[in-house]
Amino acid sequence: MSLLEIHNNILNTPAKWKYYSCMDLSELDCNAHFLFDNEDNARRFIEQYFQAGNKLSVFSSALSLGMENRWRHTLSVFLLGIALSDTLGINIAEEDEYRNKKHLYHWFLTCLYHDYGYTIEGNPGICPPTELSIHKLFKDRLGGKQYLRLQDNGEFSDKIRWKYYDFCRNRRGFINHGIIGGLMLYDQLSEHLDERIRDNGGREDFIEHSTGLHYSISHKKDFALCADAIIAHNIWFNVSPIKELQLSGKNKHTYKTWLTALLVLCDTIEPLKAFPCCPPISVLEDLNIDISVRGIIIVGENPHRNYSGYMHKCKSLEDWTYVASNNETNNSIELNNIRNLYPMI
Repeated sequence: MSLLEIHNNILNTPAKWKYYSCMDLSELDCNAHFLFDNEDNARRFIEQYFQAGNKLSVFSSALSLGMENRWRHTLSVFLLGIALSDTLGINIAEEDEYRNKKHLYHWFLTCLYHDYGYTIEGNPGICPPTELSIHKLFKDRLGGKQYLRLQDNGEFSDKIRWKYYDFCRNRRGFINHGIIGGLMLYDQLSEHLDERIRDNGGREDFIEHSTGLHYSISHKKDFALCADAIIAHNIWFNVSPIKELQLSGKNKHTYKTWLTALLVLCDTIEPLKAFPCCPPISVLEDLNIDISVRGIIIVGENPHRNYSGYMHKCKSLEDWTYVASNNETNNSIELNNIRNLYPMI
């Protein structure tokens, strides 16, 4: 089945992707041809999603550059993750006893924001990498107030995060969009939550009657989980000197949560950013993905398109995770052991 068909199948079943029942999409057609026709349509879909949860303020960065060619990729990762969640043994749309779709909540917050740090990474003139430590960038340039400290409870410790951030800015010349993006998400969501709590007499758990939205101080744990996944998703072992950075005692990594694992998997194999000069709908339409609990088979069907670089990118998963690739050719690959991305409970 083509990736375009996969996306349409998800979009045609709102129960799979829609977290907020009040989400207003009256001005958007929820089909893949429309949403992937241009960046603006994809951006509007994503913004409406956050607007429905009164969380649109997370996109408040004064910087406008960096996301021009990322909105369609972001939306494609979101839909692909829902399609691939079963491969990791996760039912994203499953409801708990309160009729909450907790997995979907975590996935949309994480995935639909995961590349927003490009508004910083893509603006080196405004945010010079060599001049800005992670704390100076967060506090002085972005005005951040609530800094996420994970110590040893996150995917990577604070020490590893700082070390990798400095490696990227000093040795590779850029600010790591995942690390700063995760910090931005946690700060923006936490500040907004604190404001709503203050406006409601200091109550730390309440339902806003006008919107039906639930606010709770406990949600900061959810924000931290999502931010941690964003921070971790761009710490790639295969592009850094592991021994020098001492990121891990092993050359391969097992992620602690399905959320990080799914983001890493989908962000790696999502094809749009691998073919920036090709019509996006054509890229989605010409790529077949066969999904099963055994693994993923990816085949490029356009004989005039060079898929070798993209297939090599998919294969790179085995450089730092326990995913295995088989039967790789210039236009196809099979990825197995997907559930080895994180420990099954």
